[in-house]
Amino acid sequence: MLHVPGRFEGAPGRAQGGYTGGLLEDGQPRRVWFRSAIPLDTDLDVAIDGETTKVSLDETLVLESHPTDTLTDPMPSVSMDVAIAGRAWSEAAGFPGLVARCYSCGTREGTLRTHPGRVADGGVWAALMIYPEWTATAGVVDPPHIWAVIDCAAGYPVHFGNPEPRFAFTGWLSVDVRSPIEPGQPTVVVAEASPWDGRKRAARSALWTEDGELVALSESLWIMPSSDRE
Repeated sequence: MLHVPGRFEGAPGRAQGGYTGGLLEDGQPRRVWFRSAIPLDTDLDVAIDGETTKVSLDETLVLESHPTDTLTDPMPSVSMDVAIAGRAWSEAAGFPGLVARCYSCGTREGTLRTHPGRVADGGVWAALMIYPEWTATAGVVDPPHIWAVIDCAAGYPVHFGNPEPRFAFTGWLSVDVRSPIEPGQPTVVVAEASPWDGRKRAARSALWTEDGELVALSESLWIMPSSDRE
C-alpha cells in the first residue's frame, strides 16, 4: 500500500510527483511514469512485477516505476552566490506564488521552497537549497525530498522559461541519487529545459553540495495539457 498525506500536494488536489516517485526509491536509478493524477490521503495498491512497481487505485494505473540506466550527464553546478541570486530573482518575479501550495516549490508553511531562477543566457536556472530537519531520518535527508526538489527544479524552466507561464505535467521522471546529504547543509540545484516539441518539453536538473559533490541528477519529460496548446 502507498499513501501520500495531503501535505505533500503538488498541482492542486494531487500529490507531488517527485516526492511520490521517491517513495519507491531503492538505491538505484529509477524512471517513474505518471499515468494519472496521484490522489492524496488515499490508500493506493502496490504491485511488484519483477523490477517494475505499479501503483493503482481500483482499476486505474496511477504510476509505474522501473530501474533505468545510470544517468551520466549531470548539469554542472554554479557558485553559491549565483544560486542565491537565482532564487532571489525567481521570488521577485512572483513565480513561487503561482504554485503556492506545492510541497516542493510552493510558499505555504511546510514547503521546501525550491525556487530556481534564470542565471544564464543559455537557459540555466539555479537556487540555493537547504533542507529542514524534518526531511531527515537519522541525520540524512530521505530520498523522497531529494526527488521532490529536482523534479520541481526542472519544472521551473519548463513552466516559466517562456514569455508567459506555460504549465505542464511530468510525463516521466528519471532520478539517480548519488550521495547522502544532511539537513541544514547548503546545496545548489540547477536545471534547464529543451525547446518545446509540440506539447512536450524535455528537462534535466542536478543537486550539488557547496563543495561540489553531486547529490542527485534527473531527466524528465513534461507534457502540456491539450487545452493549453497554442
